[in-house]
Amino acid sequence: MSETPTTPPGAGATGRAPLWTAAPGWGIAADLTPPEILKSRQISVLRRVMAAGLVGLVLACGGGWYLAARDNDDAVADLAFASDQTVRLQAAARDYADVVSIQNRVLQIDEQIADVMAGDVDLVELMDLLQTNLPPTMTITQQSITVSTSGVAGASAGGVDPAGGARIGTITMSGTGTTLDDLSDYVDRLQTVPGIVDVVPLANSVTADGGAGTQFSLTVGLTDALLSNRFAVGG
Repeated sequence: MSETPTTPPGAGATGRAPLWTAAPGWGIAADLTPPEILKSRQISVLRRVMAAGLVGLVLACGGGWYLAARDNDDAVADLAFASDQTVRLQAAARDYADVVSIQNRVLQIDEQIADVMAGDVDLVELMDLLQTNLPPTMTITQQSITVSTSGVAGASAGGVDPAGGARIGTITMSGTGTTLDDLSDYVDRLQTVPGIVDVVPLANSVTADGGAGTQFSLTVGLTDALLSNRFAVGG
């Protein structure tokens, strides 16, 4: 005769009954802590967090105040140094007041000279240009150079300047040559000289006394390219 083991009612897969079946009441748990104590604990934690935040805020404010105070002290020290430097420089400036006055007077005189000599033209160089461009068969016997102050100041004095320069004066000259073609050669040469425009022949004829040679006269326009600027302030 054989016996078949049986599993007690409520037993699990292991064949053992749950704990509360084996020991009634062991599987029951309950938190019996009063709500007042729980809230008190939560408030205590919140207070500690708030206290830590306040401490951090106080430390941050203290650090900011320290930095601001340090920067203010540095600014006050810099201001005091600058004020002292200003006082010393002003005292030194009084010692050189006469020198400064003389320098200002010299500058005023330079400006006055520049105004008066604004139309200065290097006449020696100009006459040398007129002579060096003269054909060897020609001679200048008379010349008159006129500089217009209004032209130097920028007013239009007529004439044509391909380079766009202001017309500042005129040259009138006369002389002698060998042939009638000499004058046209001279005109062509003068037109290539910077600062010379409007080269206009006035007369070109054979010598009146019947001798060999010719007599000529012409006018030449001058532009501001011929100004020397020797007396310009800072020039």
